[in-house]
Parts: sequence; C-alpha cells; structure tokens
Amino acid sequence: MHFKEIGTVHGHSINESLLPLKSNILDLGCRDFIFTNKMKELEHNVYPVDIGVFDGDYYRIAISDKDGRCSVVNERDPDATHISDGDEIPMMTIETFSKHVGVEKWDLIKMDIEGQELNILNNSKHPIASQISVEFHAHCTTTN
Repeated sequence: MHFKEIGTVHGHSINESLLPLKSNILDLGCRDFIFTNKMKELEHNVYPVDIGVFDGDYYRIAISDKDGRCSVVNERDPDATHISDGDEIPMMTIETFSKHVGVEKWDLIKMDIEGQELNILNNSKHPIASQISVEFHAHCTTTN
C-alpha cells in the first residue's frame, strides 16, 4: 500500500483505490451524512447507522459488541451522544447487522460511535472489513 493513496473524507482516512466498484460501506455514526453522501456520490452501497434522531434515510440502531437493547445518552455536545444500559433502541453486533441487511463482506467500515469502538474491535469475528477507519472516543465510556 502506498500512503499517497490514502485520503480523507470528512476527517476519516480511507484508501479509495482499494474500494471496488459498488463497495459495501458501513457508516457507523452517520450523524451529519457527509461521509455517507460522499460515498453514495461515488456510487457505493452505503449503510448509514446512528443512534440519534435525524431527518434522512438511515438505521437508528446502536452497533456494539452484543445484541439487545440500549439507551441513548444525550450530552451537551451532540457529537458526544453515546449508549448505556436501557431499553430505548435496538443494539446489534456488526455480524447481526450484516445478516439483517444481507451483506456478507464489508469493503469499508467507518466507525465514529462514541465509545463502542474498542468493544466492537475486540469482540468481532475478524476480518470484519477490508478497511476500517476508526475515531476512538474512550472518554464516553468506562472500560475495564
């Protein structure tokens, strides 16, 4: 891989040259839809996911290291919204979500999900994608 091929899309590093035509892209934390819209402009299959309530077409679920339900914690800074124990919205693993939407292989996963990144990476069956772009947010949760 040549580092010169790596670019940034709304603050997330990806190597577009590694993406096949009509890539399956999982946008975890699609809050502003900028990343989703850019990938759709490039004619990829994008699956936007977020726990917030927005106008637009996306999956309002939490992706974590287990299946079930959770609550949404809204912070003063909307970009720090995260999940906790509760029963407000569905919560799925990447594996469960992939089966739900019928995707066998992700070409790219963008993770910007306020504290669940390490849980997902530590507990997923790898490889979960050809490329993963992660923004870590350990400040939103406590880890053991």
